[in-house]
This record gives sequence, structure tokens and C-alpha cells, in this order.
Amino acid sequence: MTQAELAYRRLEPITLGSHREFLERRLAKIGAPVPRYPSMFDSPLHEALGEVTADVLAALVDLGFAPGRVAALTVGLTGNDGFTARYRSFPGDGSGLVLVSDSMVSLCYSYCEFEGRALQAMVSGGLLRMAAKVFLTRFTGTIGGDPRSLAGILRYHNVNRRVYGVPAVLNLVPVPDDPGMDEFLLDYGLRFVVGHEAAHHVLDDGHSELDADTLALFTAAEAFARYQAENMDFLPERYRREAAEFHGLIGALITMLALQTSERALFLRRGHSHLPAQDRATRLVEHVLSPARQETLDRLLGGRDPRMALRFDKDRGNLGVYVGALVRATAQASDFSAGATPFDWAALAGVPEIEQLAGADLDEIAALDRLMCGPDPVLTDRLDPGTRHILAGRLKEGLSAWGLAADRVEALLDPSRVLAFHTLVEDLQNTAKDLHTAVAAATLVARRLPGTESSSPGAGVPMGGRGR
Repeated sequence: MTQAELAYRRLEPITLGSHREFLERRLAKIGAPVPRYPSMFDSPLHEALGEVTADVLAALVDLGFAPGRVAALTVGLTGNDGFTARYRSFPGDGSGLVLVSDSMVSLCYSYCEFEGRALQAMVSGGLLRMAAKVFLTRFTGTIGGDPRSLAGILRYHNVNRRVYGVPAVLNLVPVPDDPGMDEFLLDYGLRFVVGHEAAHHVLDDGHSELDADTLALFTAAEAFARYQAENMDFLPERYRREAAEFHGLIGALITMLALQTSERALFLRRGHSHLPAQDRATRLVEHVLSPARQETLDRLLGGRDPRMALRFDKDRGNLGVYVGALVRATAQASDFSAGATPFDWAALAGVPEIEQLAGADLDEIAALDRLMCGPDPVLTDRLDPGTRHILAGRLKEGLSAWGLAADRVEALLDPSRVLAFHTLVEDLQNTAKDLHTAVAAATLVARRLPGTESSSPGAGVPMGGRGR
């Protein structure tokens, strides 16, 4: 057993039950309804990423990396949501460990469920209807239904994770004869996640984050090509590769949007081994679909090829069509800044496309949401005199006045440590009279912590246009 395997066993001991059962117990503690999680959660935690891992490792070998080096990689899911994904090397035996948070998988699945429904709607109803729907995207600029339904699902997830640290989710109502497009898209995204962390294991020292993202994209594309080999064998090799690359890029962008949601909604301070997800997405798209890369491929084909220019222009435009609704939903769901436009939870309660609404306490979720977006004067009505220290920026004195131990105050204020909003809530709830007071206090502190992430919604990933 490698050092990486031993480290994973210590972190996540082998269990016999499914990971779904573990998550359902966590949901029961906060009174949240039980959703439909991805099928991989039917397995124990240590086996959940088995198929995705096998796809990625086989693709890396196909791309020319040493089989022994690739085989020394251990990949596993974790219930720790203090990060989204992480790589750790073990120089003693050359092994490496990739960890992916189960919360990241749950969040990606919400995006994939919405996008899968949109793609299925596009291709259903016969050729004439499909052609009409494609034509309609010229005016709407995107596929899919109203992004507010996805925004509500994401916002529900974000409020629960910010307050309770639990990845509660809602689902879209199932459709008859569901072809499983959501799971298909989730595989795209998770191959990219695992591929990025695996890139840190197989690439030489000194590689950039863009190098890792680029290799992750082509690893996901290679895995897609292997998976779809029989279904696409009627196409010329070149077109199979181009289709695989575009699908890999869609998976990468879904992943980046899920990362962006976590960065802006959950983390007050995140690790800085990676650029912000929005910047990473921009760099990746501009690199993969850049005029410079187009010219390089033209040269490899022996001269300028009009079909290559058409392909790059089409892919740039199609990105906006495929992920436009996802970008807008991400912006609506992730803004917890002071004075942000309140989310319309009453309207969400009447959306028929969303399941589990009857079991979700939307009144309580709405109240917590308002606290986290409320202006300071509203929040300070709830708090004791220690508030004056916080409002004046004297965080150490304020937290101490609220009864936090000195070591916890030091940890919360350490700018080098990753900090999630729910960690702050948990610490404050130990001394606050109720949950709402703890959330209000955490909101005041979060707005004044040095080195914290902006909670504004951001512009999202790039769509359309030419690369720079």
C-alpha cells in the first residue's frame, strides 16, 4: 500500500454503508428534505469516484505519461468541505493523493441536472422541432429554461452550506424516460476536476495552473473519446477529436462555475494555490480557442484550413449558448454582499419544476438569507455591546467580548488560514443566544475580515467572441 493510500485510509476510513446514507443523516439534523443525489453516492465514500478515476488514469496513459507514475496516484472523495479539490504528494515513495469534496460533487450535479434537462429538450420532438429550437437560440442566446429555477436551487444549497455546512440540495422534477444526461455531464466535470489535480502529479515541477487546466481538459477529452468510441466510429478521427475537446470544455466550464459559486458564497478566505475560478476559466477558454492555437493546428494540417476557422468560430459562439443560463444563475445565487438584491423565495415556492419544496422550510431559509445580505444597521439591532468593537474594526476585541476563546479568535483572524462562513457561524453559535444572532454576528465579522474574498457575483466565464 502506498503512502497516499495509507493517508486516505486515515482520513476516510472504509465504511460499508453508502455515502448517500451518511448525507441523509446530516440532512436530518437540519430538517432538510432528502434529494436525489448522483448515483455515485450509492457507493461507499472510498469507492464513489472509482469509474471517473479509472477513466482519467487510462486517458493519462494514452496521452503518453508513464504508467508507473500514473498508477501511483490515489483518488478519493471526502466529506471535508474546507476545500473543493486538492493534491498532495508523498516524496517518500512517489505516490500522490487527490481529494475531491462531496459538496463539490453535489454542487456540480445541480448544474448538470439543469444543463442535462436543457440539452434533452433541445434534441427531443423530432428534427423539425429541434431545428426550430436551435434557430430560437439566435434570439435567446442560450439553451434551457428560466435560469431563476437553477439560481433558486443553487441559492438554497449556498444558504445551507453557509449556515450549517451541509450540502443540502433541491432537484428538478424527473422527466419520463430520462436518458441520464445529468450523470453524463457530471462525468465530464469530474474528469476535469480529477484531471487537474492529477496533472500536478504527472507534470514536471514548475508547471503553471494553466498547464494543469489544459492537461485536465485534454484528459477529459481523451476519456470522452474512449467512452464514445463505438458511438462515434462513423466520424473521421479529426471530427471525433474536435467533438471530444468541445465536450471536455463544457465539462470544464460547468466545474469552474461550481468552483466560482463555492468561492464567492462559502469561503471567506480560500487557499491561493489556484487562481480564482473565473480567472482560470477565462484563461483556459482564451488559450484553447485562441487564434494562436488555431494557427498552430492549421500548420500541423499543412496549411490554412477554412474548416478549422469555422470550427473555432462555432465553438466560441456555442459556449455562450451552452452555459449562458448557468452563468446568469451563478451570479444570482452567489451574491451575499451587503445590500444585495434579496432573493425572491416566495416566487421560488411556486415553481413547479423543482422537487422537495414542500419539505424545505423556505421561510427560515429566506430569513437567514436576509440576515446575510442585510445592511449593518439591521444586523446590529440583534447584538450586544461587543458589536461596537466589530463595527470599529477591532475584531479581536469584539470576538473576545462575545466569549470566544483566545485560540479560536487567533485562528479566525489568521489571514493564512482557509475560512468558510459556516465555521465562523459555528464558533459564534457556541456563545450566541440563537442561530439568527450567530448568523448576524458572523455577517458583521465577515465584512471586516482582512484578506477575505469578495462576495459580489462577478461576471462569470467568458462566452462567445474571439480569444485574445
